[in-house]
Amino acid sequence: MKKILKSIVHRITSDSLKRRAAGVERTKAYQTWEKIHTGLVFWVGDPEEQQWLKEIGRKWAGITLDKLCFLPSPNKEILTDAITYVTGEDLSFSGRIVNEELLRIMETPYDLLLDLTDQSNPLIDYILKGSRAKCKIGVPKENFEADVMIDGVSGPLDLIDKAAVVFSGLKEA
Repeated sequence: MKKILKSIVHRITSDSLKRRAAGVERTKAYQTWEKIHTGLVFWVGDPEEQQWLKEIGRKWAGITLDKLCFLPSPNKEILTDAITYVTGEDLSFSGRIVNEELLRIMETPYDLLLDLTDQSNPLIDYILKGSRAKCKIGVPKENFEADVMIDGVSGPLDLIDKAAVVFSGLKEA
């Protein structure tokens, strides 16, 4: 019975988030590397995240990055204040976001959103679809409508490198 109720709540929340994300307007823009000033990096909590967060900070120096981490389990030890952490508890039963910092991030028109997640769930999908980022980049996966999809990556470090190559190769028209 508990499993059935959980499934019903999941479906209601998922449907509500899909409706909310459908109404988000954003301006798409593909900018050269030199013109990218702001970015959002989004990932699912990972034991090796500190390693690639240092690497993205080094390779993407000059870009002001906000960091957003989805924690499947809200009990994970938080390592730093420089990262906004979100969990399923940041949603009300009706699918309304109750995390003010997450709302601020979703309203910000970043030049670039780098999606390092490799899975799909209602909250992750809502954040990706509802973001006002001008360009969304990530790997192909279910329910992700990226502006730039990079295939054949071996992990977050590889995606970070390949995204930098893609944008540094863009030329102004």
